[in-house]
Amino acid sequence: MSKCYNLRTVKLPNKLQRLADYTFYSCSSLIDVHIPNSVSAIGQRNFDSCSKLVHVNVPNATLSIGVSAFINCPNLNSVEFEYKTMDQIANIKNYHTATLDRWGIADENAIKPYD
Repeated sequence: MSKCYNLRTVKLPNKLQRLADYTFYSCSSLIDVHIPNSVSAIGQRNFDSCSKLVHVNVPNATLSIGVSAFINCPNLNSVEFEYKTMDQIANIKNYHTATLDRWGIADENAIKPYD
């Protein structure tokens, strides 16, 4: 799906297990993505250069987020984790060292628990 410049929103199939590297790379009109709970891994640079992306949910099944997954997303203001507590979010944040930088998230306040 990379470089689908007119793609605005995506709801992925419920049986999807992994988002491969660069899946949404440079989908510059993409605003919102719903990732199903079946996804255990989000590949590197997955949302790189999705300049209009404002929101991504990360399901509780996701154990791995690749390098620079959210880099070059200047409007991304919400990465919502479907975990029940901030401790569970901290566990995935600490899954790799310097995780927020590694993921390309500039503002740590963008990381939120799912309501």
